Amino acid sequence: MNLRGMNKAALSRIHLVGACLFLLACGKGLENERFIALSDLSGQTEEFEAILTCGVDSVIQSCFSGGVSNSNTRFEIKNAGRFTMYDALSLHQLGKKGNDGYSLHIPLSKHYAIRAQNSSSDFLLNLKIIDASGTVRFQKSVGRYGLIEAEN
Repeated sequence: MNLRGMNKAALSRIHLVGACLFLLACGKGLENERFIALSDLSGQTEEFEAILTCGVDSVIQSCFSGGVSNSNTRFEIKNAGRFTMYDALSLHQLGKKGNDGYSLHIPLSKHYAIRAQNSSSDFLLNLKIIDASGTVRFQKSVGRYGLIEAEN
């Protein structure tokens, strides 16, 4: 079996299955054994949450859609080992809309990197990252063409 081309998550799953088979072969039941969830092994658990807003009571797309006079910008994220780039039209795929109807809540894994640039001359782009206890770990606001970068 060639393991060089396999990603980390796939190898972790193979190791977990192999451990289970070994214990069964030894006659041990699995009910008393503790295993790390597969999501923990692949880095996909939600450790943090990013909250993205554009101005006060403005739709988030306003900070990425340049309109007539400004250039469009993008939101880049590496989360759980996957890199994705979003434009104003695809931002809704990134997370869930907040209760206020304007903020975008993005679940983050333990290791993440975010890069967002504001294209709006009218609104501030705001990013806040909180941990599971609600403690603010990062917060930044930028104006037109300002860049926000955050990583853990």
